[in-house]
Amino acid sequence: MDAVQLLAEISTELAIQREMLEQLADTPPHWSSYLPSFVSIASVAVAFVLGIKSMDASKRQLDLAQEQLRASNQLLEKELRATIIASGRREWIENLRKESSSYLGHIETLKTCFDQKSYKNGEHRKIISTITKSQLYIELMLNDKESDSISTIDSMHNIIKIMRDGPNKNTEDYKIQLEEITNNQRDFRNAIRSILKKEWERVKTLE
Repeated sequence: MDAVQLLAEISTELAIQREMLEQLADTPPHWSSYLPSFVSIASVAVAFVLGIKSMDASKRQLDLAQEQLRASNQLLEKELRATIIASGRREWIENLRKESSSYLGHIETLKTCFDQKSYKNGEHRKIISTITKSQLYIELMLNDKESDSISTIDSMHNIIKIMRDGPNKNTEDYKIQLEEITNNQRDFRNAIRSILKKEWERVKTLE
């Protein structure tokens, strides 16, 4: 029973008692004749007070339930966001791993034709074009403010510069070029491994 219903019952009960008093106005009744009326009014009043208290308790329970629901929704939203981010980072890691592997494979292919004859015939141009595209793709995936990314990008720039300049006619200089290519490949590989490891650790903290 809500407050409106209780007030309506009290008003009805008071109207009945008023009518009874008017009928008994000429013959003053004994005080005990009013007892049932007083008891009835008191009962309704008590019910009204209890109803108000019950409504207050219900409101507190409702507020508590709403607060718990908000907290649950916030937690669910946080977990969902973390899952989405983790999924995206895993895909990023896999793409970088595949592209880096492909890049190193192209470098090895170009090394097989890194000689005067092949460069004179233009056999290197298509491979260099493929390497350049792969290099650009990798660069766009990296954060050029992080040390490992900077090392990766520098290694690729060093390699492509040597490849574009072509093999030196001097034998000793040519050997130095091949050694520099190999050293930069090693630096590239180590930097990429470090990046992938760090990113995988980040993903695990989100799961």
